[in-house]
Amino acid sequence: MAAVQDTGFSSSAALCSDEQLSSPRFAIRPTPSWETFKKREAYLAGTDLSDVPIPAKYPQKIVSPSLWTPKELNLADVTFTLSATDVEELESALGDFQNQRLDLNDISSSTFPLPTLWPRLRSISKGVHLGRGLAIITGLDPDRYSLKENIILFAGLSSYIGDKRGSQGPELDVLTHVTEAHGPEDVRPSLTHDDLPFHTDPGEILSLYVVEPALVGGKTLVSSAGQVYNEIARTKPHLIGVLADDFPHWTARKPAKRKDYPLLFAGEGRSPFFGYTRYALTGTTGSPRPSTNIIPSLTDLQADALDTIHFVAAENSLGLPQRKGDIHLINNRAHFHAREAYGSHLADSNRHLMRLILMDSEFGCTLPEKLNDRWGTLFNYQRHRGKWALEKDQPTTFTSTSQYERLYWDESGTHSNA
Repeated sequence: MAAVQDTGFSSSAALCSDEQLSSPRFAIRPTPSWETFKKREAYLAGTDLSDVPIPAKYPQKIVSPSLWTPKELNLADVTFTLSATDVEELESALGDFQNQRLDLNDISSSTFPLPTLWPRLRSISKGVHLGRGLAIITGLDPDRYSLKENIILFAGLSSYIGDKRGSQGPELDVLTHVTEAHGPEDVRPSLTHDDLPFHTDPGEILSLYVVEPALVGGKTLVSSAGQVYNEIARTKPHLIGVLADDFPHWTARKPAKRKDYPLLFAGEGRSPFFGYTRYALTGTTGSPRPSTNIIPSLTDLQADALDTIHFVAAENSLGLPQRKGDIHLINNRAHFHAREAYGSHLADSNRHLMRLILMDSEFGCTLPEKLNDRWGTLFNYQRHRGKWALEKDQPTTFTSTSQYERLYWDESGTHSNA
């Protein structure tokens, strides 16, 4: 591979120093607009960026087993079916864990023993971390179990994929539920029935358990991040440097805070990878991006980079099957994911996925310093303080609580299957 000259300065800063590029003409929106994207692209075509090199620490092309196109990836090759014997072993581990009356934060491979199944699960974990970066485990029937039992089964099996569970918010929610919330207008986009643009989640591995699929739509879409990188490097190489520079992110919590991070990271010995969520850059309908005197607007080049990621990822995406009981394992360093909109009628409001963020001590990798500030802190909490959503206040609202004894056992000390 030919060496690329290191310019020695921030490429996007240099590109955006021109008033034409640094003063945005086409605002970036939470929902990607093809029309705006093409107009902005045509506007930027008026500036010759052909001689802007890819920064030296980034390759001209990624070569990785996690790189694929929709024609090349056969989902059957990354689908693993649990046999009746496997399910019996999982149910036995469930019973053992319940009988020990342990705190849910104690769920691990040692408290949820799978003597026959564990080698296969660790092989799947290796493939998700170092291979295709994607796996589907099928064969569970959520209807056979209570909500709490489904949580224990899901977390117990997932502990063999990654031995560390990340918190998913400031309240230290370890397990969360993705379902439609009929609440305030500023509800998180993931809790609506709308489509979600391509992004990566914090943490290394995203684990999703399909408890109840939507009747129409609602598929999780995945796209190889390596394929997206290669397409951008081929068609818009100047954007690699833009993506590797800082973008002005903001936190929706009040007061709004600005944090500057790149969207593309060098990889620390592995392939470059993306780490970002669109809404931290664009805001949402319910929580719009603050005024420019607090958080600066994205430049047209930054906006072009963001939209280019989305539309290239969409063109190269596949939809994962939404079978009841499937567990989807997605490597956030290797894949973008998105969600199709699903029906807003009553029957589809029951769509329900459980969500865990995982990291593995054996197969995981070192995080770049800037990303460690975001992803690494998710796992730096006292384990016993993690919260699990074990009850529903209303049909589509889940409550986090750490009062396990009250929720998990009734007053007589008998296990509750409610």
